Amino acid sequence: MNRRRGISLIEMIAVMGVGAVMMGIAVTLLYGLLRAEGSGREHLRHSSVLGRLADQFRRDVHAAKTVAAAADGEGRQFELAPGRTVTYRLESGTLTRTEQVDGTVERRESYALPPGTTATIEIPTNTQPAIVSLRITPVAEASGAVGGRAIRVNAVLARDHRFAKPEEP
Repeated sequence: MNRRRGISLIEMIAVMGVGAVMMGIAVTLLYGLLRAEGSGREHLRHSSVLGRLADQFRRDVHAAKTVAAAADGEGRQFELAPGRTVTYRLESGTLTRTEQVDGTVERRESYALPPGTTATIEIPTNTQPAIVSLRITPVAEASGAVGGRAIRVNAVLARDHRFAKPEEP
């Protein structure tokens, strides 16, 4: 009787082939998980920025007494109090908020918009109370396809002043 005490070359090649296939599947799965985690992190970052922008925009509109086009014609300027203004401008993919007191910049914040989007501030002329809207909309690509969804943030102008006594002339 001839007893075998080892493994043959064919058995070794079969085991190595199965191991290589399992490693290939594991690497592909790991790559997919890393991509999903990265896109999830990017989405969370954009959601966080848009949430902070929406909160700040609502606070500014509620505190503002008037809204008009900015002095240079680009953006919107909110008058919070005499001598105190907040201006929103769209500059290369970011919405910049500039707070000024008596013409001196007191604070400047930039909010990065998601890629492929633009922002506009709409001021309806005949609504009472005046509702100011910040719209963040996807830009149509050259192919005509539009990605993402539009976001609209509405706020009532001068809501914080609704119980204040009117100023006498």
